[in-house]
Amino acid sequence: MLVGCGRFQFDAHDAAPTGDSRTNDTASDTMGDAAGDGVAATTCTTMSNRECDGFETGQFDPMWILDTFRGTITLDSTRAYRGTTSAHVHIDQITSSSTNARATLLGPGGLQTTVTGIIYFRLWMYVASPIPPNPLNQMINAANQSGQGISLGTRGGAVTNNDYTDILYAESATAFPLDRWACIELQMPSNVTGTTRAFLDGVELTDIALPKTTPQPAPDHVYLGLEWVGTVSSQPAVDAWLDEIVIDTQPTTCAQ
Repeated sequence: MLVGCGRFQFDAHDAAPTGDSRTNDTASDTMGDAAGDGVAATTCTTMSNRECDGFETGQFDPMWILDTFRGTITLDSTRAYRGTTSAHVHIDQITSSSTNARATLLGPGGLQTTVTGIIYFRLWMYVASPIPPNPLNQMINAANQSGQGISLGTRGGAVTNNDYTDILYAESATAFPLDRWACIELQMPSNVTGTTRAFLDGVELTDIALPKTTPQPAPDHVYLGLEWVGTVSSQPAVDAWLDEIVIDTQPTTCAQ
């Protein structure tokens, strides 16, 4: 159960991107609506996280590599959780044998191998139906150069926690919501023991918490998006949108 292992070496990127971002999602998002237009600005301009990206600068942050195979990634102004723009990831319809089809943002995310403690990933994601039921789909996948890592994703519609360092895997009884924005979070140890935890819309999915009795090697890069693990031969096209990505050594709530 592993893919998305380390293929590149990165320097840390600690500066949060700047830009104006607003949401068109829910009434609760009107908090901080400086423009008075009923939608809220990105919070990435107000937080000093290791990394925060709301995709509002008109181009992808230079730290991201668009890592694709049988897919594409573009900036999209037709849908955003906050602001005017999100990252649209798309995997083509697959009609012949393909291995690790993917559309991911690959980058350092402010990560360093010296980080000791818990690393917190938060991501707003909109996945359009249908999503293929069979392959393991990695959405947040943090790894090091030796290919040791942990990912949060889906399989058979359920949210999954995949520790492919210690070969630990769990599927939740909770299905991943489709056709709406969802807040997903992954908390993983770095250079320490602990428990890898997954959250959906701010609620922990306790049935997929994975304890670690040995220190987890620190990740130095992350893949964000869609990635089918293994080989598939027949899958429909899939679209998803990413927004308000936060990576830090302290927790960030879905409301922040």
